[in-house]
Amino acid sequence: MLFRSSEAATETARQNVEVLKASIAAGQAQLDMQRTQLDYLTIRAPITGRTGTINAKLGAFVRSADLLPLVTINQTKPILVAFALPQFTLQQLKAAMDAKAEAKITVAGAKPMTVSGQLNFVDNQIDKTTGTVTGKVLVQNEDEALWPGLAVTVALTVETKRNVVTVPAAAVLPAQQGMIVWVLGADNRVSVRQVVQDRVIGQTSYVTSGLKQGEQIGR
Repeated sequence: MLFRSSEAATETARQNVEVLKASIAAGQAQLDMQRTQLDYLTIRAPITGRTGTINAKLGAFVRSADLLPLVTINQTKPILVAFALPQFTLQQLKAAMDAKAEAKITVAGAKPMTVSGQLNFVDNQIDKTTGTVTGKVLVQNEDEALWPGLAVTVALTVETKRNVVTVPAAAVLPAQQGMIVWVLGADNRVSVRQVVQDRVIGQTSYVTSGLKQGEQIGR
């Protein structure tokens, strides 16, 4: 049996379809708005790391304009170890970075631990207060032996000099004519010798002029 609808009924059906389409679009817009509102309730960290103390409690109202951060996240894997060297070592430090020099990081304690890293950063300015330049060593730190804020010892070879005499740092003394040491001669007499001290690392002074290997000095 064949049914025919009137033109008026067909138009009414078309209008109903458009109304339903508009209703679906409005529902989709409402859903998108609710999703946006839900996103406002979720704070996503920009990096992967360990969180510290949370400075807000459940139910607190937080804003992006708040001075106190909600939480501090520190990246630990990998981690950067910062150290400072005298400004006159800048060129050597830059050369070491270009050569991807390896550094040894030692953590003191009952059982000292040493890990390796690679020099990958030299600061773009000298600290005017201390006269030092900051470098950073990248350590993968998979076992998290290093921890943010931890004091460590960094051993990094930035330059190799040959035929340099080393003496205890306490043996090199300042004087009017410069740096001096007391040298014990073959006749068991002590004399003053002016020296040129290149640098002091730890308890060792590196002397480039004024002393010969094998000479005895006083402390």
